[in-house]
Amino acid sequence: INSTIDYLEKKLPSVKESYDEPIHNISGYEKNIEKLKEVINNTKKSLYLEIWSADFKTLEQELEAAYDRGVEIKIVGYDNFQQTMVGLIYRHEDAKDIEKQVGGRLIYLLSDYVEAVFGRIESNVVWTKNVDIAYVLKAFISHDMYLLDVSQRFPEQLKYFYGPDFVRLKEKISDNKSSYNLRG
Repeated sequence: INSTIDYLEKKLPSVKESYDEPIHNISGYEKNIEKLKEVINNTKKSLYLEIWSADFKTLEQELEAAYDRGVEIKIVGYDNFQQTMVGLIYRHEDAKDIEKQVGGRLIYLLSDYVEAVFGRIESNVVWTKNVDIAYVLKAFISHDMYLLDVSQRFPEQLKYFYGPDFVRLKEKISDNKSSYNLRG
């Protein structure tokens, strides 16, 4: 027993230093909603979220409770998202096209900059506390917010430079061979 304990005391510190949080797949709408509610209920400081209006309604009670606890909430809302009193909201107008292109409604949730849930909410999502993935998700959601804010403030200028629905920008960036094509 002592030799096993000695071995573990020597080896475990190096294992802990190189350990990355795993990524867990969750399948099924009900299980996905259950995980989302759990993460929202455990959020202490901040919540970044991209969500369709139907799914927001399912999570609205938990989001309101988080807001009442003082959690800072920032949302990109899809599909005729209605204004709500739970935080800063940017409305995304291309929900139907995105839903069609990716085969379902997407969810992106970042809690306290360390816990993330994202994927197709009706089928499969990923849950992790991997800080590197959380960082990428925050950058993704923040950049969507930046673009939506600029689009709302300068619609005519953007239409002039990029064409209707950003067609010239999408042509410049998109890969036609991708199964997830951003062009309309």
